[in-house]
Amino acid sequence: SPRDLKVASSYYRYEISLAYTRVLSDRVSLNLKGTRRHDEYAVVHDIFTDRQRSDLTRIGSLGLNIKITPTLLLDIGGGYTDNDSNVPNNTYITKQFILTLTSLFGV
Repeated sequence: SPRDLKVASSYYRYEISLAYTRVLSDRVSLNLKGTRRHDEYAVVHDIFTDRQRSDLTRIGSLGLNIKITPTLLLDIGGGYTDNDSNVPNNTYITKQFILTLTSLFGV
């Protein structure tokens, strides 16, 4: 068990995710995903010695997949992460925008 080893980066993770894909046409699909994650770290924090670090993270993402040609794919997506921690400086919010163009060769 990580608690026996006392490794500072060891943690237990509990996670649940829900994903939904909607095919809008033979070339376009929409993806939604939501995740709730709870991390319980195995040892007492080095600086904040009155507590073990515990993080609650909520993640959401939305993506649109477009098949431009049989060998050219466009993915447009966004994501949001909200991490609440009981240790200062480990609480954060991130927002992402991702644009990917994929070309398949030899297909």
